[in-house]
Amino acid sequence: MSQPPHVDHAGDDEWVVLSPGEVPSAPDTRRPSHPTKVDYLNFQLRTVLGTFSFNLRPSGQAIDGTNSGERPIHQQEQSPLFRLPAELRLEIYEHVLRLPIPAAATNVIPRAAKGGLSILLTCRRALAEAEEVFYSVNRCSHENPVDFLQTLSPRRRLAITKFTMPVVSAAAMHVRLQQLHALPNLTSLYIQRRTSIRYLDVSGWAIMAAQIVAEIRKMEKLAEVRFLTPEATSTLTETEVARKEKLDGIDRKICSAAPQWSS
Repeated sequence: MSQPPHVDHAGDDEWVVLSPGEVPSAPDTRRPSHPTKVDYLNFQLRTVLGTFSFNLRPSGQAIDGTNSGERPIHQQEQSPLFRLPAELRLEIYEHVLRLPIPAAATNVIPRAAKGGLSILLTCRRALAEAEEVFYSVNRCSHENPVDFLQTLSPRRRLAITKFTMPVVSAAAMHVRLQQLHALPNLTSLYIQRRTSIRYLDVSGWAIMAAQIVAEIRKMEKLAEVRFLTPEATSTLTETEVARKEKLDGIDRKICSAAPQWSS
């Protein structure tokens, strides 16, 4: 009788990026549900430019390449890049991996931005050195912070400093703020509302304001909170203008709660 195939389970939640050609077919659902090296997760990282799709897998590889059972990361000393001082390499990574902010919102990802990410695929040393830079210099955004954070190793969570959080209500914002405590180095938080003042529940924001402020004050390094509210498509009525003024006051109270905020 033939022996069953060996399944090598990942040792941690570190992730590596795979090129599209390396993505296998869907895993056999009859196997254990916890991740293995043949189980892949398709994840999308949204930025101000649109959506980048990554195919990720748990690698079991420590960032320094010293994990048992794994070969050390090759130093790639034959490459001119890795013969440069570390400070210069970091400047290069920042230049290559920083996504340009367009003058107007767009869902199209520039070719240059797509190409810049390819440096993460060149070798394991480039990934080890540059992946944190990608997360630290760009603004991340996701519908559900829990889903997003579950794909990240602790090292990548520490690297994130800017995050945009879409919300449908004040109650939803309160819940998601609690989830963002997993990003201890967060310095900038944008709150993206779904609807204009015409359809917003201003009373709900007034009721939840104190609890939201309390959560924001727990984010020790947070210096900026900004609300992104869609403009109404037509002229506001007097009642809507009054509601907008009330909401603006609530927003100012929430924004000023950031521990590192300065007027």
